[in-house]
Amino acid sequence: MSEVNKKAIHSEAKFLIVDDDPAILQTVQEYLMSFGYNYLYTANNGKEAITLLKKQPIDFIISDWSMPEMTGLDLLRYVRSDETFQEIAFVIVTAPVREEREKIEEAVSARVDDYIIKPFRSQILKEKIEYVMLEKFFHLRKGVLIVDDDIEVRQTLIEYLNRMEYTPIYEAENGADGLKILRDHVDRIGLVLSDWDMPKLSGIDFLAHIRAEHQMSYMPFVMITAQFSGEIERVKLQMALDEGVDHYLLKPFRFEDIKAKITFVTRKAKQRIEIQKKLIRAQNAIDAEFWADATVIYHNILSFDPKNVRAYLGLAKIEFNMDPAGGLKRAIQYIEKVIEINPKFEQAYLNFADLYAQAGFNQKAVEVLKNAIQLCGVSHQLQYHLGKLLIEAGEHAEGMVALQKAIELRPDFKEALDYLNSQHA
Repeated sequence: MSEVNKKAIHSEAKFLIVDDDPAILQTVQEYLMSFGYNYLYTANNGKEAITLLKKQPIDFIISDWSMPEMTGLDLLRYVRSDETFQEIAFVIVTAPVREEREKIEEAVSARVDDYIIKPFRSQILKEKIEYVMLEKFFHLRKGVLIVDDDIEVRQTLIEYLNRMEYTPIYEAENGADGLKILRDHVDRIGLVLSDWDMPKLSGIDFLAHIRAEHQMSYMPFVMITAQFSGEIERVKLQMALDEGVDHYLLKPFRFEDIKAKITFVTRKAKQRIEIQKKLIRAQNAIDAEFWADATVIYHNILSFDPKNVRAYLGLAKIEFNMDPAGGLKRAIQYIEKVIEINPKFEQAYLNFADLYAQAGFNQKAVEVLKNAIQLCGVSHQLQYHLGKLLIEAGEHAEGMVALQKAIELRPDFKEALDYLNSQHA
C-alpha cells in the first residue's frame, strides 16, 4: 500500500470523481461533503483522471463507466496496472445492468473494489465507501476506546495498551459518552474495551448500539467484568454473547491477559470483515437484479454466521422483489427474525416499513416506524422516513414535524433537506 493510502483514513481521504455529466459530478460532490469528506477532485473522463493522478495523490476514485476518450473500466485497468496507483480504492458507477452481466464480471476481474448502480441514494454510496475503506484501512487503525467508570482500571489499561503501541487511546466514564466518542472517531478506533456496570448506559446496552449501527457493527469488543460466580454472572455472560461480544476480560487482569484477548478479537474482526465483503458482493448482485446469485451468497454467510441480520434483510428484499404478491409474507418473516436477533436494529424497521409501503399498506408502515422510534430512540433516519410516509398519506402537518425533527438531529441531512424544500416549492 502506498504511503498516501497509509495516511488516508476516513475524513482525510482524497477523492477523485470521474464523470462526463456535470450534474452527476455535482451530486456526488455534495454527497461526499455531507459525509464529511472535504478533499475532492473531479475529472470529465479517464484521460483527465490520469493526468490529475500524476499531479495529485488520490486515495479513492469514484468513476462512471461510460465516458468519451477513456471508459471507467479502462481507467480501472490503468490504475491497477501501475504500481504507484494500484492500491487506490476504486468504485465504478454504471447504469442498470439487467442485461449487462459481462460488464460487472469485467470490472470484478479488473479488481474493482465495488460498483454502484444508477440511480442511487446517498445512503447507498455512503455504505459502499465505508465498507471499501473498512476493508482497506481497518488494519491501520490503532486507536482504542476504553469505557469504564473506574479511573484506576482505565489507567491500568492505558499503561498496558501503551506497551503494545496502541494510539490514540480514548477514554469514557460511561456507555453514553463512549458511544459519542466512537461515532466521532470510528475512522481511527480499531478496538473497544468496556466495563459492564456503568451509569447512563451499561456495557451490554453500549454493545447493542454498536452492533446495530452498520458503520460500527464490525468493531472488536471486549467486555470487562468481575469474576464469574453463580447464576447471575452466567446469565450476564450469555447476554453478552447474544449481543455479539468478541471476548470478555475478568478483573483483576494482567498484561498477558490483555494481550491474548486483543490478539484473539483482532483475528475475529478480520473474519467479520470477510463476511462484510460477501455482504457487499450480495448487495451488488441485488443492485444488478441477479437474485439467485445474491441468495446463494446470503445463505453462505448464514452458514458461517447464523445471526447475521444483514443477510436476513437481503433475503427479505429478494423474496419481495421476485414475487411482490406472494413474497411479502416470507419477506416479513425474515425481517421478524432480524428483530428477534436485535430488537434495536433500526435498519430492520426501515426495511419493514418500506415493504409495507411498496405493498400499499402505508398505515402499517407508519405504525412500524412509530414503534421503532419508541424502541430504538433518537434516529434521524427513522424520523425522515416517517415524515415522508405521513406526508404521502395526507398527514402533512405531522409529517413536516417528523421531517423537521430529522433535520434537527442531523442538520446536514441532504435527503431530508431536499425533500423538505420540495414540499415548500
